[in-house]
Amino acid sequence: MFFWNAKCGSVLTSLMFLEDCGFRCDQYISEFRNTHPGHAYELTHPNHIDECRTLYNLNIGINNRSYKRSARKKKFAKFKLVRSPYTRALSGFLMLLRNYESNDADPTGFLSFACQRNSISSPLRLSFKSFCLSLKYIDLNNTDPHFRLQKHPLEISKKMTLDRVIKLENLEKDIAKLNRDFNLNLNYSKYKNKKYEHHATEKFSNSKVEDIASVSYGDYSHLDFDKKSFYNAEMREIVEALYLRDFTAYNYDFKV
Repeated sequence: MFFWNAKCGSVLTSLMFLEDCGFRCDQYISEFRNTHPGHAYELTHPNHIDECRTLYNLNIGINNRSYKRSARKKKFAKFKLVRSPYTRALSGFLMLLRNYESNDADPTGFLSFACQRNSISSPLRLSFKSFCLSLKYIDLNNTDPHFRLQKHPLEISKKMTLDRVIKLENLEKDIAKLNRDFNLNLNYSKYKNKKYEHHATEKFSNSKVEDIASVSYGDYSHLDFDKKSFYNAEMREIVEALYLRDFTAYNYDFKV
């Protein structure tokens, strides 16, 4: 059983699990999305669930009420994909701003809240710092899945225990070990270089912008910067305070 959170490389890893189960992911790769973080095998975009059910003759979507029942089934090995809170927070911010004009970009209204709180009229005037400071005023257990806390309440209450935590940063090694230990055949090499339209680019600019975390997104939206550029001491402290539970739960170091 595979669990994940949004902005953790879940599309890539989910496709590996699906292929290992016999699904023809190479033909329908554009139809698979991570729509409900933490739901076992909730892999299809809502508009294509019926199509995929017909294709595979299986109910591959698991709704929210099924989650608790699934998580507690002891006969299944439970794997979870996680990501460094530093990288994930920045990735969530960049994705939100790059797609802010789309109809489903702000399902919880957080972007509107952040703009109002910072007295700005356009999301393009939002900075990474102001975005993170706005997160302090909402419930990170119940918000947009792209910047929700990764540790699920069922993990906290000990009602669900994980057999293996897979870190995105160590994905190739963790997948290889998973294959050995659980007799799987997850094909990491097939998907590792694939890009999806909802992902941010990974090219980095050589431009130097002082304190870029405090600069409005619209002033550098045409460029891409290494994540370390966004993290001075103050920003590290802000993100560490927001996601302390994830840092400690999944043994992440407090360094970018």
